[in-house]
Amino acid sequence: MTEQVQTNILNPGIKFVVLDEPKDGAFPPGTTGFMGCLTGKSSRNNHVYSAQVVIIRKGKGGKDRVDVNSINTPIFLTDEMQENKAYHEVLPFGAKYYVHIKTVPMENTLLAMSNIDFIGWAGAYNQYVQNLTGFSNHPFRWPEDKSNPLNITSRLNERWANDPGHLLDLFSSKEFRVKTVNVIRKTEASLIKCVASYQYRLAQTIKAAAIQLARYADEYGAKVVDKEAMMGVVAHLDKLEQMPKKKKNV
Repeated sequence: MTEQVQTNILNPGIKFVVLDEPKDGAFPPGTTGFMGCLTGKSSRNNHVYSAQVVIIRKGKGGKDRVDVNSINTPIFLTDEMQENKAYHEVLPFGAKYYVHIKTVPMENTLLAMSNIDFIGWAGAYNQYVQNLTGFSNHPFRWPEDKSNPLNITSRLNERWANDPGHLLDLFSSKEFRVKTVNVIRKTEASLIKCVASYQYRLAQTIKAAAIQLARYADEYGAKVVDKEAMMGVVAHLDKLEQMPKKKKNV
């Protein structure tokens, strides 16, 4: 893919910020969060995807708090798409939880994060891991130990509402952070077949978005939607999809 058609789908655990337009009452501009996982595409717009995220909100007294939530955002979003008012007609401006986002720099290491950001990262990655376990091609038994980081970060809204101080104290410990990262990484590695299924679903979502956007090129012009680039994305994904089949026939 060229830079022009880089997707706006973020990897699990990546930090993002909500842009100025469009304005959404739930997530005002400047709101930050961490990407969890893609959960599907919009029923009306193939080029808009839904995702589970962890939002960092301002709570009472101006203190930050974590909020497990969902957003809807475009799969492809160039500056030209952002600035062209006519193009906005094909985007669900004004819909609840519809926002435009971009990545923001993160600390060099997870251990260097602030408490609230590390909790956001861990909670978002937990959503991704839970999503992976939903694929039936690899059975996974969720840990029963309540002190396991996977269980602690799986019900963040409830835990934060009950005792935010305990969570902040817990994740301020370097040892517990290391344990959390190790557990999450090892669990993801054990679900490698599910990761492949997730990536396949992701590729199909991107392909559907590119096909739909290619149809908009004639209406909005090549400066807004590059039809050739979009069809290049489709061809690239089709080629990747055929690779395993070729390997089997060798």
